[in-house]
Amino acid sequence: MRLAITYFDSSNPIRLLLVDNNIKFHELINSFFKRHDQFVVIGNAQSGNEGLRLAGQLKPDVILLDVHMEDTNGIEVIPRFLRVLPEARIIMLTMYDLDIYRQAADAAGAKGYVIKKDLFKTLIPTIQQVLNSSVENSAWEYTGLR
Repeated sequence: MRLAITYFDSSNPIRLLLVDNNIKFHELINSFFKRHDQFVVIGNAQSGNEGLRLAGQLKPDVILLDVHMEDTNGIEVIPRFLRVLPEARIIMLTMYDLDIYRQAADAAGAKGYVIKKDLFKTLIPTIQQVLNSSVENSAWEYTGLR
């Protein structure tokens, strides 16, 4: 089953690209953001390579990127996303609350890190903090996630 790409032609909402290999998780995130008008999911990708293609086409403000996918490691693909779209902010999404993943994601260029079990209480504040931080600084300095 492939996901349909949703296009939105407005510069007002924060434009999100979700890259995760779990279709049920895509459905959950898309449903969640339909209740928050300040955000719009403009694309869904089930692999790192598909996400890279969509990032170049859709130019999201924020990329929500899973750590583990079938075709790639999300942390390892961060530099490729930043080459395609240097101004994008990348937030890692994961089930793993491990410092080694946080440190690797930070070193690779991610600006935030959200544990999936805490998603509904931490994702929106993390997105807002990431967008309010400068491109050179991660939101981790502001959220205490380090």
